[in-house]
Amino acid sequence: MMGLQSVITGAVAALALGATANAADSAVSFTSEGGQIKMNGTPLQLKGLNWHGFQTTTGLFHGIWSQPFSFFFDFLEEYEFNALRVPMDLDLMLNDRTPGYITPEPDEGFPSPLASNTSLEILDWFVAQCADRGILIMLDMHCLDTAGTNASPVFYSSKFSTEDTISGWKAMADRYADAWNVFAIDVFNEPFGGTWAEGQDTDMDAFAVEVAATVHENTDWLIFVEGTSDSPNCTESIDGDTVVCGYGDNLLGVGDHPVQLGKANKLVYSPHTYGPSQHMRDEFTNADFPNNMPDVWENHWGYIRKIEGNDAAVVLGEWGGPVTGESDDVDNNGLWMSAIVDYLTDNDMQSNFFWCLNSDSDPTGVVVDWATFDEAKLELLATLTPEPTDISAIYAKGKTEKGLPAVHV
Repeated sequence: MMGLQSVITGAVAALALGATANAADSAVSFTSEGGQIKMNGTPLQLKGLNWHGFQTTTGLFHGIWSQPFSFFFDFLEEYEFNALRVPMDLDLMLNDRTPGYITPEPDEGFPSPLASNTSLEILDWFVAQCADRGILIMLDMHCLDTAGTNASPVFYSSKFSTEDTISGWKAMADRYADAWNVFAIDVFNEPFGGTWAEGQDTDMDAFAVEVAATVHENTDWLIFVEGTSDSPNCTESIDGDTVVCGYGDNLLGVGDHPVQLGKANKLVYSPHTYGPSQHMRDEFTNADFPNNMPDVWENHWGYIRKIEGNDAAVVLGEWGGPVTGESDDVDNNGLWMSAIVDYLTDNDMQSNFFWCLNSDSDPTGVVVDWATFDEAKLELLATLTPEPTDISAIYAKGKTEKGLPAVHV
């Protein structure tokens, strides 16, 4: 596999990132303006995936216990994915950990040479490998520790303070400031216990501003901000149904209280939304389903792009589920999936991060049993984002225009 290194240590990781990101600040600029994410002024079509595992006790992408990294790089290349959202936990950011089993490459002996590295050192290596392949990386604080999302309703706890959370993001900014392809962070995943503009310690909008101010001391990262669940009150009658919001789905507060970052054109609103396979709600049994769904999405987050004066992009950070199946719920989810693809396409919001790559997920991702691919899902994703942006080409052009040495891609 081209450029696939066999081993890195912390020192070599730093060198690899520095070499890959040579003069990255002057060669690359990411912005969120005109409702689009742009790279050096060029609107991007991001065909993104979530690949989780670092936020668990495994301390590594799941599936690496079954296949070598080259298997997944080949998959990403074949299906033209150009962005990954990498879920992490705060404890990992602050303390690192020892990763689980790593399948060696076919030409490597046992154990994998990567096995001597910590979790974050492997992530260093992975980020550099993705840079060589034109794959963008978004770091996601998915939870506070390996207890997971349901144990992390907000960005602090009795174990971790808000200051600890900010310190975690500062550590990541210090670590990846020179990695040109780390383009964004998702400040906190699905804060279902959070509030919005209520003047409380749990206010997600204020927390996002604080995180942005910290990481923007030495990066120009885009700042992805998810919605809450219940703040402001989301219960509303839509098309005759009593509709509520899901985790990360409630961005109603943006209308009266938009996030105001210190740096212009760095904000991305990033809702999460799922269909009948994940939870049953009134709107999924509407007589006009799925034709009623655009009204729900428009109410919860789609309206943002139509707010006068709003410049920020809206990019789904999670969505997914089965496309085909025998049960009523699965069949309905297929209808839901097709409907949201149509809605995103009609509203010029094709950039997205699908949940997920993983086999061991609910819902199951696009790589089934860590060996085969869910072609129905992949076909749907190709319909949504038929022409993913060639990130490597924009990066190379940026280097040339700045008179910088050409990068090998």
